[in-house]
Amino acid sequence: MAMRSSLCQQPASLTDILLRCSECGICVHGFCYGVTEYSTPWLCYACAAKQKYPTCMVCMLVCCFGECL
Repeated sequence: MAMRSSLCQQPASLTDILLRCSECGICVHGFCYGVTEYSTPWLCYACAAKQKYPTCMVCMLVCCFGECL
């Protein structure tokens, strides 16, 4: 089964790769998440800021480990 974005549930495309956070495991399209450059290991904005329970910027719910509650 192909990996899908945690936000839009769509797979990677030829023009937009999927990035998976090394800490929480959230999977996002680089373009949709606003990432133009990345390194390995990649961290999402919440993990890079060391937020334990970040607020999802899409649905505004408190999230844990890349999945909304």
